[in-house]
Amino acid sequence: MPKRIRSAAEAEKDREYARRRRMDPDFYELSLKRAREYNATPAAKARRRERESDPVQKKLLREQQKQWLSNPENRERAREVVRKRRRDPIKRAAELEAQRNRRNDPSNIETVRKIGREYQSKRRNDPIIGPKIRDHAREAGNQYRNDPSNKARIQENGRKYRSRPEFKKQRQEYDNKWLNNPDNKEKLRDIVRTQKHHRRARLANVENTFTRKDWQTLLSHSKHCHWCKTPFTTKLRPTHDHVIPLAKGGANTLANSCCACKPCNSKKHAWAHNPITGQLLFNLNYAHFSIFKFHRPALWHLICNRHQSCGVRRMT
Repeated sequence: MPKRIRSAAEAEKDREYARRRRMDPDFYELSLKRAREYNATPAAKARRRERESDPVQKKLLREQQKQWLSNPENRERAREVVRKRRRDPIKRAAELEAQRNRRNDPSNIETVRKIGREYQSKRRNDPIIGPKIRDHAREAGNQYRNDPSNKARIQENGRKYRSRPEFKKQRQEYDNKWLNNPDNKEKLRDIVRTQKHHRRARLANVENTFTRKDWQTLLSHSKHCHWCKTPFTTKLRPTHDHVIPLAKGGANTLANSCCACKPCNSKKHAWAHNPITGQLLFNLNYAHFSIFKFHRPALWHLICNRHQSCGVRRMT
């Protein structure tokens, strides 16, 4: 006997009846129980494996799930099911164990990493969640690095990471690219200059607080040579000079620094005297600094505070 074709009105009536039945809590619980019993049968498991192994069926099933979840009522119902499952400690432990097994499966490693990278990238680029993630990561990293018990582990991990051939190759490529960039030429000069003076100050065992920021401050207040008053140009560039040389006990600080042209800096060398007038800036008998008034009024208070705290007497 041929199957009778239902009309559209009958189909809509059946859907409405099924919808009302699903809204009934008792019927919904009974349907879930029957579905769980059926899914536990070997035939249902075999059918599920067959559908998951077929790419076409798998894609169709995923589309059906997305379409079902597009309904707000169904989405909330699915969330409630997940919440109930997570409240049960036994089911939650089984779910976590299954997730670990899937992640540790060698055939799923690349897929898991790809999904994780996409998820993290999406969260980092989110205008609301992104700043919170960065702040939390920065705070956690600082807390971990400032813990003394982690110092040895951080150093060991750093040595292992830097010893990898891939890291060495990437670092070499980055260094070459950075050094060949014309915009970094002046920055490289500042780094080399600061590191050189830091090393000399450490060897001389004197105060060592001069930074690249101090050098930028010094440049902004120095338009000409401190000694000969010659204006700086693109050909006559400023150099870092210590008023009291490090070899004579001077400190590597902003208060003891000035901008000098290369001829004056070379002529002064490691002597505590003015290369133009020959005036001594250092009393060898009392080992005190003389107050030498800089031509930069904005920095003069730093020099005064520095020498007054040391009990400096003026030299004539």
